[in-house]
Amino acid sequence: MKYPLASQPFPTRDLDEKEAEMLELVTDTIASETLQEYEKFLTHDHGVVNERDWKFIKRRENMAVYHEREAHAAQQMIPGDCDLTIRDAEVPAKLQILLAVGTIDGDLDDLMYGVVNPTTENMMIKTSYIHDNVVDCCVLSTLISPTVQDPLRSLVLKWSINAAPTIVRPVIRARDFTYIESTGIMHNSDGERVGYHIIHSVEVDGIRKLYEHKLVRGNLSLYHIYRQKSPNVVEVYLRGFCQLFGGMNRTVATYSCADATIAIWRTMMCSQMKKLTWMLQRSHDHVYSGDPNWCAVCRRTLKGVTNFSAPKNCRVCHGIICPRCCVPKRLSFLSPATRELITKRLSFCSRCVHTSVLTNGLSVAREELARENHFEAFENVPPCESPLMMRFPLEQPPFPPLHLSDNDKESLVELADVFVSETLRDYESHLEEGGGVVDAARWQPVKRFENVTVFQDRETVKARRMSRAHRSRDHNGTPTDMQKLLWFGTILGNLDDLMYGVINPTAEEAKVKAAYVGNNVLDFAVLDTLVRPTTGDPFRGLQLKWAVNGGPSMMRSMVRCRDFVYLESTGMTTSATGERIGYHILHSIAVPGVPELHEHKIVRGNMTLYHLYRQKSEGVVETYVKAFIDVMGDMPASVATFVSAKGVVSVWKLAECAQMKKLNWMLNQRKAIVASYRVDYCSVCDKNMRSAMVRRKTCRICMARACSRCSVPKKMFYVAPQTRALVQKSVSVCMNCVQTATFANGLDIALDELTKKNGQHNAYTYWAGASPTSSSSSIML
Repeated sequence: MKYPLASQPFPTRDLDEKEAEMLELVTDTIASETLQEYEKFLTHDHGVVNERDWKFIKRRENMAVYHEREAHAAQQMIPGDCDLTIRDAEVPAKLQILLAVGTIDGDLDDLMYGVVNPTTENMMIKTSYIHDNVVDCCVLSTLISPTVQDPLRSLVLKWSINAAPTIVRPVIRARDFTYIESTGIMHNSDGERVGYHIIHSVEVDGIRKLYEHKLVRGNLSLYHIYRQKSPNVVEVYLRGFCQLFGGMNRTVATYSCADATIAIWRTMMCSQMKKLTWMLQRSHDHVYSGDPNWCAVCRRTLKGVTNFSAPKNCRVCHGIICPRCCVPKRLSFLSPATRELITKRLSFCSRCVHTSVLTNGLSVAREELARENHFEAFENVPPCESPLMMRFPLEQPPFPPLHLSDNDKESLVELADVFVSETLRDYESHLEEGGGVVDAARWQPVKRFENVTVFQDRETVKARRMSRAHRSRDHNGTPTDMQKLLWFGTILGNLDDLMYGVINPTAEEAKVKAAYVGNNVLDFAVLDTLVRPTTGDPFRGLQLKWAVNGGPSMMRSMVRCRDFVYLESTGMTTSATGERIGYHILHSIAVPGVPELHEHKIVRGNMTLYHLYRQKSEGVVETYVKAFIDVMGDMPASVATFVSAKGVVSVWKLAECAQMKKLNWMLNQRKAIVASYRVDYCSVCDKNMRSAMVRRKTCRICMARACSRCSVPKKMFYVAPQTRALVQKSVSVCMNCVQTATFANGLDIALDELTKKNGQHNAYTYWAGASPTSSSSSIML
């Protein structure tokens, strides 16, 4: 199942006075008895665990978890006259008895500030920091709320879902718990302040077991005691009792309980992150008045710092800091609209981080409770701080639809036809004069993928070097960093299939293509359509487009994104010898009404890409690409060359893109399948699959059974009909269907898509109603 659940399974409820008093009495009694056991542990055992009775399980820093060697039978932990009792399980489960002892660096008030979580929002924030495997939670009833006078006192009835550790989560069902949670401060026999945190499973009428969500109801009791052992050390004593039911293996159950128990060692970090969030909210009106050329902490000069070690701004004091004094922290916030958890990676100076450590958690808790909105600090979600990388795609289209005049459209159509003719002449000259061999004296190899190679013009490289030398003597020089590239080689496949992968006249098809070829396009839009594909010419298209290219992912944090406004033309033409030639033209143009987006930290670039495809032999397509790219800005020449070559060479995946689009079309064509009596045999190799050791797969196209050797996992993309966002699904396809897709003609499929209702979008919207057995994930495009 997917967690958290889509909606809260239980409504909030008000317990009657008798139940509330009983729960408060029970938790107070448990806290007192646990404190007595802790004092006995200090007095009789001198704070040392007796390893004859306890087996060591796990350690994190100074915290250790032990399991009782001879666990006792399950006991009743609430008086028999109370309606709230630990439930008896249908399936017997061994009671896991745990002991956790150790120390945590910090102050008791700070630790208790990280412990207390009386609301669902507090629970979500705490879980995001301590990683206690809680995947869903809610507060059912609040009996005692924290106050300004006693901000650490709470008594709350809760429900939560705890998943197994990540490594075994796919094979072990999640457990849910209904429990009462109590926090507060009390005093021991010596008068010392002691913090307590009691979690105790109870049964409440109306809180049924959620079998439909594949959850197993368990029992959980954790009794925490915290004491200030020395000025900066808090001693922790924890007794745990767990019953996970559901037939879980005893060893797995032990380690699952220990994994959830040991998470308390991160509670102090949770407290510090909450204090940093509080400081962040208080600093909104702060203005930094220091010198921007010097680090606000170490006074190191910031002049000449490169993008690889760019200075940052502290989000609290707003001082400019060097990388050595910058401390990145990942903070959790609440969306004011949806109440969902949002995680942000922010930069702080080491001075503010140290201040947060010294700030008293009790004072912060009181100030939060004194405000009308207790979650004000967590609802002020800060914007993204990266100076180079914005979040794409943009929330709203940056430009309104364009409506070009008829004269402008005719001019652009003529311009595209001129580019096709000139590129075809260059290609024929390359074949006749050069014999189809690239001149090594003029072109320098830059990158190679399979049978295709990207070359760079040597004269352009030499001119760029001389230009840089001139600019070093004359600072008023104008940069000339145009990249001139040639891409030449072969791709296995059919020309019609390759062109079927090339065409993308709509934003939906462009999203699908970008996902398959991996051309680093992060956002795009079709500004205007001049020529649409038709049944007479399904590969002919002419559009005016805008796209954002992020470059290789490893460089996006250091290099600004480039956007391009360009004319894109696709179609078929014939050479002088009568051969069919496919073309794909992209040419940057300046369009009124499409300004540069400086507010989004994007640099407007220029590109011209002329692609030609020719069927060289059966199953082999020759490709010829000339590229002129100017990424603008101050990008280093070597980086610009690498980025340009990486983007151009992505077209070698067009054959794979075409095959995946054909598989998507086949999914849209499938009809009701009559169950076969040969379900125990592989539909491809006829292997007997009755054995429990044979893995069986169901082809999502023909719905036939296939063994694992004859089944191919495919990651496919579709456009969600409601949001038009791109979604990925992992499906299994048998070898017969893969072979059918390989031999299917792309031209015939393109014609079929155009003749159907809604045209070419059908193949990409089919998966909106796909089987839930296929895994899916959203792609940000």
